[in-house]
Amino acid sequence: MLGLLLSPGSSAYGTNSSDWDDLEVVFDETITFTPKNDERLIRSRTALSINTSVSGVDFNTSTTFAPSDSADPAVRQEFDLKYGIGELKSNSEGVFDSSINGLNYLLQQGSLEREYFSISPLLLLEYVKSEDSYGSGFGFELDGSTREKTNLNVSIYFGMDSYLKEIHDPTAKGSGYYIINEEDTGLSEFPFGSALIEISDVSLGPCAVRNRTKFMRGEGFLFSGFSFDLIKDKGPLSSRAYVYFTDQKNTVTLVPTFRIRGAGWDIIADFGGKFESEAAKLEKLEVRGIKFSSWLDDNLKIFGTTALAGKMKKEKGARQLYLRAEDYKLGRSFGEIAKKHLFEEVKWSDVFSLEYRSSNSGNRDESVSLDFYLKDNNFGLHTVNGLAFFEVSDDLTVQAGIKLSTNKGLEKILFNLVQNF
Repeated sequence: MLGLLLSPGSSAYGTNSSDWDDLEVVFDETITFTPKNDERLIRSRTALSINTSVSGVDFNTSTTFAPSDSADPAVRQEFDLKYGIGELKSNSEGVFDSSINGLNYLLQQGSLEREYFSISPLLLLEYVKSEDSYGSGFGFELDGSTREKTNLNVSIYFGMDSYLKEIHDPTAKGSGYYIINEEDTGLSEFPFGSALIEISDVSLGPCAVRNRTKFMRGEGFLFSGFSFDLIKDKGPLSSRAYVYFTDQKNTVTLVPTFRIRGAGWDIIADFGGKFESEAAKLEKLEVRGIKFSSWLDDNLKIFGTTALAGKMKKEKGARQLYLRAEDYKLGRSFGEIAKKHLFEEVKWSDVFSLEYRSSNSGNRDESVSLDFYLKDNNFGLHTVNGLAFFEVSDDLTVQAGIKLSTNKGLEKILFNLVQNF
């Protein structure tokens, strides 16, 4: 198993065949025009991807060129190598970028998959900017399930730990892990990082239970959280409760949520409360908002999200031009409470979208959408977005978008071209 983990590609090339099973080259050009004061900023982002499969080995590489004044490295080279031998699989991924003139990280992961479980050791080599040096760590991830579909996931890391911001924030570029860097610990001494245990889909009569418990270096027990699906898939009403125990203030957090579904609409509500050692408080019922959708005909859809409590969220880093009303979130989720970097609140209170989808005579998809953003529940128009998508041919797709503000006028024009060779 460790040999598979540490020796990428050695056994995969043991065949006599060297046929190119597949080769795909993708050119992606995105141009953004942003008026700013008296300036007109035009930025381009170019990406060239090569995906190929040779003798059972899948290799993908992508090179991205960004403006020199952007937050991303001017040149970023990503690669991914996958192969398998029976139930054993290996995956190598890494990134080179111009900000450090070299390797950003190399992550090597193996896996052994059986009918009811899989185990994946992983090894990380990553550049630590504060030390201008490289550090390493390793871990094990175990996934298992019973015949009754109860799932168990265990992750244990040494010398490293999961970095939630890089996992859930598209604006953060990295391996999804970080190297432990402390005064009394070298960058490659492999101290204990963390252990996360997740149990899901435990059936207790009509109730489905899920648990997340985490232990962390320096803190020991960090939290234990339970999710209870009290009413699940039972007609229009569903209800879920979250209970969290933490070691810091002997605090129990209880969050009951309710969701009522109808023909094309949802109403989402929840409580929020904390029970501490000296006080207990259960807040009022909060109707977070309403979501609705309806097909006006076979090709035209209207949908909307209204945040009555003023707490509408989107996935962190997601670009507004690519989002429709249904992509915005109102209710809480089990992962959101435990993972801080999943979502971010937005400044608008209502989003309504019109989307037209069709296939032309060549069965190529076309879509045009208009999004209307309102602020402070007063039906005052804040922003209008438009996005059009066309499959010009089997190998060429084009996207064009525009963002208009009632205060600033034209805010952004976007053009995206993707060519497959």
